[in-house]
Amino acid sequence: MHWPEVFAEELEEQAALSGDKLICDYNKTSFHDIFGHIVSISRLLLKPYPESDFVLAPLENFLARLVDQNPQTRVTNVADLLISMPEAAILLGTSYEQAYRLYEEGYLKCAVRLKSHEKLVNGIGVFYLREIIELRQSRMPIETGAYNNYLPAW
Repeated sequence: MHWPEVFAEELEEQAALSGDKLICDYNKTSFHDIFGHIVSISRLLLKPYPESDFVLAPLENFLARLVDQNPQTRVTNVADLLISMPEAAILLGTSYEQAYRLYEEGYLKCAVRLKSHEKLVNGIGVFYLREIIELRQSRMPIETGAYNNYLPAW
């Protein structure tokens, strides 16, 4: 068995056991509470080896399947986990500033209520995994080196 298959199996196991780790509903639970810091670690591993995306690509494929297999319903599911702003930037393959701009322009909707004048905090999950993956799949990014720039449809 090759490394990507083993990695995918471990992610599948974590997703299957995610209900056991919940303290509240999926839509109030951070992604890293279930899967750990796999998204941020994958970006760190990618930097020394940009030619071979051996962690982030299988992770993105797994998350795309996870969202496809868990459609949005009245009952929350594992695709409704909360993603932080840095995780969103990594999964979208763009810079933190570009991800924040997507939020400001309404492409990313905040899943939690922020008080007036409250800013997004780096480590707190504020976006649904489903919305990040769907944006990643639906938008046409323009590749510019290490990051993608998302342009408005106009």
